[in-house]
Amino acid sequence: MGTAKQTKSLSVGGGFVDFTVKSGKSSALVYFIVINVLAFLYSAFSLAISLLKRANSKNLELPFSIADLLVTVLLFSANSAAAGLSVIAEDGNSNLLWAQICDTMNTFCAQMNASIVLSMFASLAYFLLVLLAILGFYRRSF
Repeated sequence: MGTAKQTKSLSVGGGFVDFTVKSGKSSALVYFIVINVLAFLYSAFSLAISLLKRANSKNLELPFSIADLLVTVLLFSANSAAAGLSVIAEDGNSNLLWAQICDTMNTFCAQMNASIVLSMFASLAYFLLVLLAILGFYRRSF
């Protein structure tokens, strides 16, 4: 998503104008990028800490599970924001006079949609990790 960009020359009023669409111009897509980068950094950090403190990992289970839950919520939130923008780019919004852009900027839209799909897989993986951690806590408590 961070590299999604496309420029097209379109005919306007008898001349040609270059239009550029890129992910950095939309706050929803910037939010999507930032949350995915933070989720990656957190994952790398928690993996390193878990491997280094393997013997003392009992003290870290609850804090990491809570952080995993927060990352999952943020990932789903970012995916929703980006998906909403994707729908508007695909269909437009006639009430607000927003034109659809995916018929013209198809490469940008394909990159954006692929990023959202891949991030949804990561979000589902995080959700399953949180679910497994909760089931592990439940089994140990009884």
